[in-house]
Amino acid sequence: MAGKKSKMIEFYKMSGSGNDFIIIDNRDLSLNVGDLPSFVRKVCERKVSVGADGLLLIEPSKSADFKWRFFNSDGSIAEMCGNAARCVARFSCLKGIAGKILGTNRSGTEGKSEAKSPGVNSENTSPASPGNRKK
Repeated sequence: MAGKKSKMIEFYKMSGSGNDFIIIDNRDLSLNVGDLPSFVRKVCERKVSVGADGLLLIEPSKSADFKWRFFNSDGSIAEMCGNAARCVARFSCLKGIAGKILGTNRSGTEGKSEAKSPGVNSENTSPASPGNRKK
């Protein structure tokens, strides 16, 4: 594409129980790709790009160690995925974003995960439970 500059975006790829995810550490909120759902569709497309079942964005949180957003490969926002939650927990532990026991925030719902060898346990509270939704 003439006139368009490409920007390098650091990413990681993780697999959890058969699902694979692209993970981008966006805690500095520097990811500027324009139409995010379109970007997700492009990078998740197999055989022509990185390819993945979804994309996970790690972002800052005021109420937890971090918050994360999960997009399906078609660019839609996913409500929840246990395999994605475990990959996010493992990634945050490996990168020093959080300790072995961490608090996360996903769509206003608090969660707790524990990363320990050889795997990760993830416990997410039900959004319907009283007091679990952030205003």
